[in-house]
Amino acid sequence: MKIPAIWVTIGQRGISHNDLEHLRSYPIDGIRINTGRSSYNWIYQAISILIELGYSPNQIFLDIGNQKTRVTFRNNDKITFHIGDCITVYDEYDDNADFWLEHNGFLNKVSLNDVIYFSDGEIQCNVIDIQRKSIKIVFQTDCTMATKVAMGIVGRDFSHFEISNDEIINVNNILAEYPISLILSFVENANNIIWARTVFPLSSNIVPKIETNTAIENITSITRIVNSVFVGRGDLGLSVGIEKVGVLQKYLISSAHNANCNIAIGTGILESLRWNQFPLRAEVADITNLCYDGADIIVLTAETANAKNPFRSIDFLIKELDYMSKI
Repeated sequence: MKIPAIWVTIGQRGISHNDLEHLRSYPIDGIRINTGRSSYNWIYQAISILIELGYSPNQIFLDIGNQKTRVTFRNNDKITFHIGDCITVYDEYDDNADFWLEHNGFLNKVSLNDVIYFSDGEIQCNVIDIQRKSIKIVFQTDCTMATKVAMGIVGRDFSHFEISNDEIINVNNILAEYPISLILSFVENANNIIWARTVFPLSSNIVPKIETNTAIENITSITRIVNSVFVGRGDLGLSVGIEKVGVLQKYLISSAHNANCNIAIGTGILESLRWNQFPLRAEVADITNLCYDGADIIVLTAETANAKNPFRSIDFLIKELDYMSKI
């Protein structure tokens, strides 16, 4: 059995700049910053505060390459939908559109009756009509969605490794002052990592994120050339099928350790604590199993980056790991 280290994710809607000093009082080994909806100005300020608080650059992980397709709302920051509601989403901005996409190309990949997911899959819709510049979808879930929410297609490696020229410039500007570590989203093979080391030579470390079927097929070659990998269970489950995540998690932990590579596990660790006072029993059992399976790091993601009480999840995770350490 192993007691994993703890990484937390910070974000503008969860642990914010104002919370970072309080975060310093916790035994946190890594700080992950997700570029999903945050501006690089916000990210730069967060990194500078973390450095001032005494975190070393190799404890700060900037998650880059998150080039997911996102939906923009015209008139609202948040909208509530109910099962059976239909909306039309356009492939680009249009004067008559209430919903349109960022990162074009989605309509070239979608088919009639595909299941579309939003965020990490908790919101799902069916495609009921496809036009040249739009699709019509019907909601299968009651939900409240925020503008610029990420979307994809269930059961498909929809997102691929891609880092734009603008992101390369922004990341290298940060690295020139703060040589932090980088997490590469949607890595597909070892060549992606070799490329990133060339493009970001000032990074303290590069950690590939395993969240597609392609990455699993290439896990042996990936773990041979890095010292850590990060399994993002949200997108992984949507890519390969959620029923396979448990088996694949054990396989990935074993594969990483066979290569003397550390492995971090994230997404859904204590998701219920974003809204509830107490965690689900299944979440507690998940943490226990991660200890017995030998996970090196547990990563809190939305639990701290997008929660009204982000410290609730940290408090419970520390309590549970402290209990496990005494067994």
